[in-house]
Amino acid sequence: MECELFEVKKKTSDGNVIKKYYYTYKDPSTKRRKTRVCKNCSTLDDAKLFLKKVKIANQNQYLIRHIAYDMFLEDSEHLKRLKLLGKSICEKTRKQKRKYIELIIYTFGDKYLDKLKISEIQQYLIDDDEHSGSWKNSYLEAFSAIYDETIWKCNRPIPRPDFQRFSRNSKKADVFTTDELLKFFNYDYWKNYDKQYYLLFLCCISCGLRLGESIGLRAKQFIFNENVLVIDGFIRYDDVRTDYNKTGSEEEKKWRVVPLPDTTATFIKNYLLTKKINDNDLIFKLHNKCIRQDVSRKVFNMVLENCGVEKNDRKLVPHSLRYTYITRMRRDCSAEDVKKLAGHSNIQMTDYYTRVVIDELIQNIKTTIPAANRLFL
Repeated sequence: MECELFEVKKKTSDGNVIKKYYYTYKDPSTKRRKTRVCKNCSTLDDAKLFLKKVKIANQNQYLIRHIAYDMFLEDSEHLKRLKLLGKSICEKTRKQKRKYIELIIYTFGDKYLDKLKISEIQQYLIDDDEHSGSWKNSYLEAFSAIYDETIWKCNRPIPRPDFQRFSRNSKKADVFTTDELLKFFNYDYWKNYDKQYYLLFLCCISCGLRLGESIGLRAKQFIFNENVLVIDGFIRYDDVRTDYNKTGSEEEKKWRVVPLPDTTATFIKNYLLTKKINDNDLIFKLHNKCIRQDVSRKVFNMVLENCGVEKNDRKLVPHSLRYTYITRMRRDCSAEDVKKLAGHSNIQMTDYYTRVVIDELIQNIKTTIPAANRLFL
């Protein structure tokens, strides 16, 4: 905001001369110049300092974190306005939208909305190979709501942009080869990160867990004398732990039990003893809160890059560890057994998760080549 400062001298009834300071600026919406007083300023230096604060305040009102700080919070002015406008939303939707707002603040909070290029937002999501097209579209919808909020919080409202939406036909996650798993779980590449992340992803691959299930693990779920792990809940999008599994509910919890490999059991048992974790406590947490999924994904990607595992147009994400588990368990177990281990409601979903690793299949059938050569002899 370009401002001009000027001084006005006035003579009082008793003959004294007083000075008042004013500033003018051009209203962006009407293009007309307006005049405002510099409040409580008796000297030129006071007026200059006042004007500087006005400029900072005017600019900071466009900081994304200042615009979005209370959006979709319970009892916020933002939510009350939505209800008055006839746009009531259920509690589940409110929490989901608030989660997207928090993610936006985390990434773009210190940027000015009036200076942020639309291409920056779109490119950020294009570069994100962790989330589906549907998730990215929900992220854009939350960003659009921030633009709408400028009507109420900014001197000059900013119209919501016409974002380019993403295709909902998301690419399915791929699986790891044996060599890639050995590289990824080589502890030398994890020394710069909290050991929790290593164990977090180790549980994903060795027990076929979803990321939210692994983050939500409690000590009492590990039954070491039986070599099993009980899956009885997960961390939701709002960081709340459920006592039922993804396809379950409060009425039908759909818990499941999976085998606990010896190596993983040893790692976890030593970790629990070292940290002195109680039975009901989450085993993975930072600052007494559960580990964030977005931070876990960033660690996953950094280790993946450091250990030299190349994606080569494949979608390798934390969920790939679950895909890999299901694919490999299908080698030695029936489809029905793997369905139970994965917590799937039908065989078709288990088949969907099963991937073919060509190089390993080639090795598996090499012993049958002589028989094929003799086929027509």
